[in-house]
Amino acid sequence: MAEPAAGSAPGGEVAQAVTGAPARVRDLATGLGGVGGCLLLAVWGSPGYLDPVSPSVQGPWARPDTGVDLLTWFVTTVATVAALWALRWWPHLLALAAAVTVLLSADVVGPGHTRVVAGLADGAFALAIVAVLAGAQGWARTRPGRAAALAGAAIGARLFGPALAGATWLVLPGHLRAWHQGLAVLGLALALPAVWLLRGGDPSATGTPPDDRAGALSGRRVRPVAGVALAFCAAWAVAHVTRQRLASLLGVSVDSLARHPAAETAVLGAVLLVAAAVAAAAAGLWVLGGALIAATVQVAVSTPLLLAVATLALRGPAHPLGTLAGVALGLLAAASRWRVAASGALAVAAAVALFIAYGATGGHPQKLAVQQRTVPVLIILVLVMAATTCVVGATAPELGRRGLLPAASGPLAAVLAVGGLRTVNITYLHEGLPDSSYLNPVDHLTTSAVLLLVAAAAVAGFGSAQRLGTPRTPREDRPRPSG
Repeated sequence: MAEPAAGSAPGGEVAQAVTGAPARVRDLATGLGGVGGCLLLAVWGSPGYLDPVSPSVQGPWARPDTGVDLLTWFVTTVATVAALWALRWWPHLLALAAAVTVLLSADVVGPGHTRVVAGLADGAFALAIVAVLAGAQGWARTRPGRAAALAGAAIGARLFGPALAGATWLVLPGHLRAWHQGLAVLGLALALPAVWLLRGGDPSATGTPPDDRAGALSGRRVRPVAGVALAFCAAWAVAHVTRQRLASLLGVSVDSLARHPAAETAVLGAVLLVAAAVAAAAAGLWVLGGALIAATVQVAVSTPLLLAVATLALRGPAHPLGTLAGVALGLLAAASRWRVAASGALAVAAAVALFIAYGATGGHPQKLAVQQRTVPVLIILVLVMAATTCVVGATAPELGRRGLLPAASGPLAAVLAVGGLRTVNITYLHEGLPDSSYLNPVDHLTTSAVLLLVAAAAVAGFGSAQRLGTPRTPREDRPRPSG
């Protein structure tokens, strides 16, 4: 089925009926706000000068290695839940996130208030990701291609963050702060016009049909928010399970867990993964499916991204340009009518490239980084980035039409990704132990390849369910030619 053209009269009338604003005004506001929000996500996706742990995949909250501070968890949870309730006002949420980002990048809050900084940072990230996905959701009914592209750009921007910083375990670049400040100011400058253009709010961002009179407390609105709150509570609980308590629950000694830290991490990750999946299922099967797909592909991209950083960080602009090329390819595929098929094809192509890299290096892909093999790693980077952005974008129009996109592809997918990253950690072992190298996961590219194949199959199933769930309209009888 062909998508409505951007300037077609029927699409414009529908958009105006849904949003209460002219279609062109709304499109301009969403475009400006979407770009501004993606710039903010790039800032929060790059390793910062206050925290060496990159939130490029899982989001700043629930960091798998540092745990969750109570103040940070509370601020992030409140900010996320409030943003999901206030989807209509996503430009205002985006402007608030941009203002906080500008303040933090300018060191307005002193270094002696690290807990306050962490809480504000994670809260700003939550507002930004929900706001961008809410803008994409507003496009889902009238501009599905653009909705898919914007949702894919949100994850692409987060994964572009490490390209700004490079190999931070070797050296933290001096220009990183300037990049953060510049992107934050530009993001705020783009968010403010969106606030003005949609100063009356954007009703279409809630994802409810124009004839739906259900209030804010309807099940359609409550279930996704409740699912996110449950998932965040599960992340908090799992983060505070001590080694002694886990040993008691498993019926093993504390010394056994201490000798096998990877197993301990994987057990906690599996518990979080199951708990978050149950919370997502409570919000609905479409939420569960969309969140699992987004989480799977984000876990899959983590190891190839580490390989790209290690290989290309000292190669000038090769890393950021390769990342941008992959994101652009994925966005073009997501914006097309064949986004589901294209996402599956890109995921399979990326998986094949990883299998080839693993086999060609004799099972030691780390050689690509050690020997600085730029071309093979660039190919892997472009394919993996394209697959990630396109897979996330392929699920966006259907989730957006159901009002589920911000919850499913944002916070729920992030918590599931945290659990997934912890769980796959158990596969990064040699004879039961991990290598001491920081690049140890790179030698296990096949795990990422398998996850990409799983994501390709899952997005194909998602597309089939979407077609089965869409009511068919009978074709109008065409007049027969006379004579």
